[in-house]
Amino acid sequence: MRVRVAGGHLNAIQAKKIGEIAKNFGQDYIDITTRAQIELRFLNIEDMPAVLNGLEEVGLTSYQTGVDNFRNIVTDPFDKDGFDNVLPSYDLLKKIEKTFLKNPDWISTLPRKFNTGISGSLANRCNVFGHDCSLVLAQKDGVYGYNMFLGGRVGMIAKNADIFLANEEEVLQAYGALIAIFQKYGFRDNRNKNRLHFLIEAVGMAEISAAIRDVAGVNFATAGDTMTQIDPVDSEHGKIQLRDGSFGVQIIVPSGIFTGSDLIKVSELSQNHGNNEIRFSVEQNIYILGVKDTAALLEDSFFTKYKNINTPYFNNLVACAGTKHCAFGVIENKEDAIEMAAYLSKAVPLESGRVRMYWSACVKGCGTHE
Repeated sequence: MRVRVAGGHLNAIQAKKIGEIAKNFGQDYIDITTRAQIELRFLNIEDMPAVLNGLEEVGLTSYQTGVDNFRNIVTDPFDKDGFDNVLPSYDLLKKIEKTFLKNPDWISTLPRKFNTGISGSLANRCNVFGHDCSLVLAQKDGVYGYNMFLGGRVGMIAKNADIFLANEEEVLQAYGALIAIFQKYGFRDNRNKNRLHFLIEAVGMAEISAAIRDVAGVNFATAGDTMTQIDPVDSEHGKIQLRDGSFGVQIIVPSGIFTGSDLIKVSELSQNHGNNEIRFSVEQNIYILGVKDTAALLEDSFFTKYKNINTPYFNNLVACAGTKHCAFGVIENKEDAIEMAAYLSKAVPLESGRVRMYWSACVKGCGTHE
């Protein structure tokens, strides 16, 4: 069962609850996913009321995390807190989410799944160009806003829709128009070709952009200058200074394989050394925010099990579920990825640098291999 973690943002209480649920009902197993949320496994149907009620108690849900729905929206893990964050976007993300979450008009009514990313930062920490709808930091005529990129999917980076959105109201108007268009006109006769990408391919981006303006009733400005860089660069440093002088401290989780017990521990570390804020990343890693004494945190024995900085082969390692946990998997994948990273760490050791190794166990590409 997937658990929707909006933007990958968790607090310590929520993290502890997820950890307890995994321990009590899911064989203490957790997968961190490439949409910065988590998947619980080994659950029994008779335990589902307790699981769902436990999540709801701390403001979490599994609603619309699968099938033909809007999937978890991603954003910068350091949104609002990072030095390079120009437009805080998490509150806007929640407003977008509110338009569809638990809304009967949108529950499994899309032609297929719909992925959204939004980032108001210079660094691309959320694979923001890889979604059906990507809202990316931009500037036009001295105004900061978002350029809209559309049609990302497995193997395809989203393309510029030539639309600049100058404020939250315009984002909500354009997004509402886009999803109405996709719901009405998206292909439904072939599940291999019913993502937004194929509708754009059929009619052209100019037609889609004109339709968004028409349905919204707003003549949105043409695109501004995109400011977010496509390549992230933070993972090899292990920590990032935040606006208040504290740090976001990284925890490398190879292939996203984690446990409920370890998430409870992360919750405790966040309370003892940070500001109770925890972030999942799209590269299946974790950040503890608000850390003032990083040395004291890193002295904890937890960091003998999980590295703060691993080798370049592990720092940016991503692997989808594979045959052990997914019916579509063709290879084991997660352990394959770990074995390969461990082998390369010994056979071709690197002191520094960045190697992005993204593993998909089937053609569906949940390992974001584009």
